[in-house]
Amino acid sequence: MKKLILFLSVLFLFAFVGCQENQLSEPVLNEDNASVAKTEIIDLGCFLIDPASTSQCKLVGKLTYNHEATVLSNSTNLLITLLIDIDAWLCGEANHVGYPWVIRQTNTHTFIIKNIQSLNTSFKSENEKYFVKHYRIKNRDDIMLEIKYIVDQASLRIRSISIAPGRLVSE
Repeated sequence: MKKLILFLSVLFLFAFVGCQENQLSEPVLNEDNASVAKTEIIDLGCFLIDPASTSQCKLVGKLTYNHEATVLSNSTNLLITLLIDIDAWLCGEANHVGYPWVIRQTNTHTFIIKNIQSLNTSFKSENEKYFVKHYRIKNRDDIMLEIKYIVDQASLRIRSISIAPGRLVSE
């Protein structure tokens, strides 16, 4: 009888331990501070018109960006942080003298997108943000590279690239 009670006790103990829910062994994403980050590279390769000489220039290089989207605590707002690094050069008829037209710059931009339900919802066009960035061109003081961007909760896209006349006053 003692063996039967001991056996039933051990069986009950195993059943009790075996039926408990498993503990999570992976990190849990807190919905209040959900954050998604990614890094992408955009190859730059297009022909542009130099407004100073009306000749054609070729833009070659890459644009690397880090896009981080964070849901702000206790809200439906999304904070987007962008780190944009451009490493490119212009090749044109006018720069045959050996002075490269180089564009190298790193910038950080932040945006707040309002009334986002979750990171899993699709972005509507009214939640896209448009912005324009002007870049200095080394060995050219009379023009600058102008890139128009579109940013949303998931990515950064280039809307247009052009060469704009003028100088950058301050960065």
